[in-house]
Formats: sequence, C-alpha cells, structure tokens
Amino acid sequence: PYDGNDPEYRDFHHDNYEHVKKPGEDDACIWLTKNDAFHEYWLKVMKEIIDNYQPDLLYSDSWLPFEEENNMVADNNNLYRYGLAAVSYLYKASEKIHGKNMVVYTQKHRDESIYKIGVLDMERSQLPDICPVPWQSETCIGGWFYDKKAHYKTPRHIIDILIDSIAKNGTLLLNILQRPDGTIDEQADWILSELAAWFDVNSEAVYGTRPFRVSGEGRSHVIIDGFNR
Repeated sequence: PYDGNDPEYRDFHHDNYEHVKKPGEDDACIWLTKNDAFHEYWLKVMKEIIDNYQPDLLYSDSWLPFEEENNMVADNNNLYRYGLAAVSYLYKASEKIHGKNMVVYTQKHRDESIYKIGVLDMERSQLPDICPVPWQSETCIGGWFYDKKAHYKTPRHIIDILIDSIAKNGTLLLNILQRPDGTIDEQADWILSELAAWFDVNSEAVYGTRPFRVSGEGRSHVIIDGFNR
C-alpha cells in the first residue's frame, strides 16, 4: 500500500488532507494548495534542489506558486511570495556561479505582470502571433505518461509545431515517453531519428535565429483551443 496514506509519513509526502474528498463529496479541483505548512516545505525543497543540483531550467506545471486567483505580483501579501522567493533564489545562485543569470524559469500564467519574471510556458498550445519576449511551447509525442496503445504525433506534426513556435519568438519543449525501465519504444526511437535527420539539414534556421516581421503568410494560422493542437 501507498505509505503516503500512513499518518506516520504524512509530513514527508504531503500533509494536505483537507483536499481529500469525504464519502459522497465531489473531488475538489485544486491544483495549488493553500496549505501554509506545505508552502514553507516546498520552498525549502526548491532551495535544496538549487543548492545541490544547480538546474539550468526550473519548471512550474502551474501558475507561479501558490496563487490560483488572478492577483497581481505587486501584492506582497498574496501567495505568489513563495514562487517569487524560489525564482529569486534560483537567479541569485546562477549569478554567483556564472557572474550573471544563466538559468530559465517557466510557468503558465499568461498575464505579463506575472510571466515577465521568467518565461511563459504554453502547454499543448501556441501563441497566435509574434511575442516580443521569448516564450516556450511544450508538448508530448503522445500523452504525458507512457501508454503502449497511444498514438504518437508524426515527425512532420512536431516539426510544424516547432517552426510555428520559432517564427513567433518561441522555443519547443518536447516530452519523449519512456517505458517503466527508462527505455523508449521503437516508434519513439524512429521519431527522434527523423527529427535528427531534419535538424542535420535545417538547424541553421533554428538555432540563433530571430522572428521575422510577420510569423506567417496567407490564410494559414493555428487554432488556439486549450490543450488541443
């Protein structure tokens, strides 16, 4: 049995039982907890990760922690203070090592007052036009977790997403699915081989480039619709 359900280990895993539904209740769709004890614990963990591993990229699969309301960063009393503290710690650690900040922080809030502290991340989506600041598109070749029955994107589909993102001043973070033992299956290996062959020919149009005055031509455009590509 999962030892996270054992009260003896709650403080190690996630002592946050106020979000566990009771019999007859609907699941509460809560992505970022309001649990103060966990906020403090999370910030300590982020600092430990930064100190021990010096990551080049720190990614929040959410808005800037731990606010889910549309409050502005300037409000020093809101829950953004934990995320801001972690990002500040990340940047200062990089400056100490390199003499300047060389790391990237990404999160998903689309308000400029929030995403400007790092890089805007668009999960399974893209921007409709050129963005004046760099941003990141992220997607997966299939689902987010390995499923041997899943249908994968074709290399052409992935390249289309990449080109559209680059043309709008973005980058692409691509998730490659792994089996439980850490290996990839034959289809994922084929996709990577096809992408490598494409980059052998076209890499100079990717690395070190900047967007043109317009991101496309004619009537072609992407449809921005949640997590659909």
